[in-house]
Amino acid sequence: MTMDTSDNHFAMGISFSMSAPLAWHMASGELTSQQCEENEKLLRVILALDEHPPEHSDELGALDFKVNIVLELLGDLLLQQLDLPAAVNLRLGATALMWSGDGGLPAVGDHIELSIYLHRTFPRPVLLRGRVNAVEADTCHVHLDTLPDAMQDMFEKFIFAHHRREVAHARHSQS
Repeated sequence: MTMDTSDNHFAMGISFSMSAPLAWHMASGELTSQQCEENEKLLRVILALDEHPPEHSDELGALDFKVNIVLELLGDLLLQQLDLPAAVNLRLGATALMWSGDGGLPAVGDHIELSIYLHRTFPRPVLLRGRVNAVEADTCHVHLDTLPDAMQDMFEKFIFAHHRREVAHARHSQS
């Protein structure tokens, strides 16, 4: 599915598209400091899992490969045990999110909390809050609440890394 990237919030900064389990519910207030700390730790883990280590010896490369296999298998086992929400197509930026889904969508003006499972082998959700600023057919546009500086930095690193991969993949597909 192709999502329109001309939305004003996404024109202001980098974003990327993915399919991921997402759930939402009505929220009041901001994320607690504990939730922000957990989000920051989660983003650190996801960034570390996505990191491509520098070239190393064959022995270390083989060990790295085996550890990655174990992580993949463990992630698959966890996914079988968890009752994750349905995956949706989404576009995520540092200050905005839009997703398309078949389920019910919130109304314009609603303040919602979102649980988004950003990594397949580490099935824990990042929690975000924001205000719905548009709902069009089956697509919801959310302006995300401001995050504490440390969490915002980690969130932006995550978005930048995925945006960079998306651009590289698009260039590779064109050649």
